[in-house]
Amino acid sequence: MSSRFIERFVAGMLGQPFGLEGFVKFRSFSGETAHLERLGSMTLRKNGVETARRVVEIRPDMRPRKHAWKGGPSGDGRSDGGIILFEGVDGPEKAKLLTGSEIVVSREDAAPLEEGEYYIEDLKGLCLVADGKTPGVEAGAVFGVVTGVFEGGGGLLLEVNVGETASADGSRGGTRLVPFRDEFTGAVSLENGTIVLRAPWVLD
Repeated sequence: MSSRFIERFVAGMLGQPFGLEGFVKFRSFSGETAHLERLGSMTLRKNGVETARRVVEIRPDMRPRKHAWKGGPSGDGRSDGGIILFEGVDGPEKAKLLTGSEIVVSREDAAPLEEGEYYIEDLKGLCLVADGKTPGVEAGAVFGVVTGVFEGGGGLLLEVNVGETASADGSRGGTRLVPFRDEFTGAVSLENGTIVLRAPWVLD
C-alpha cells in the first residue's frame, strides 16, 4: 500500500447525552453504522487527547436518514447515527463530557467501500488534473490540490487550493469548491494521486 494512505480515520462524532442512563448520541460520517456496531471498544479523540472506551451497548437510529457522505440515497432505511453507552458512563453528566469527541477507527474497521466510493481522507492531497479536452491545456496539467472535503446540499464538495496557477481563464490564487460529481470530475487514481477535472470552468 502506498505511504500516502493514512491508516486511521475519523469515522464519526459524539453528540449530546440521551436519556438518563448515560447514552450519548453519535453520527457516522460514512452514512452507515454496521462497522461501528461491530466494535467492542472505541478510540475517542477530544481536544487532541485520545482515550479508549469499552462499548456496553450501541443502538442505531433506524429512522430514514436525511443525507450521507457515501452509500445509498436519502430515505433508504439505513442508519447514519444512533446512541452509544460506554462503560463507566452512568448518567447524562458523564455523557456530556464526551460530547464533541471524534470516533477514530483503523482502516480495517472503517466502513467498507463499494465500487466508485472513496474514503474522505484518501481524497485529500490528490491533484486535480486536466482531461485534455480544454483548448490550450495539456492533459494531466495540474489545476490545484484537494485540501478538504465537505458535505454540500448536492453531495460532496472538494476544497481545492489552486495556488499560483488557478483556473482556465488564468486567474490566480486562493481556493475553490468543486462538486465531486460525474459531470464535474472524472477518474480518480489513488495510486497516481490525481482526480480528473472535466469542468475546469468551475475554478473561474
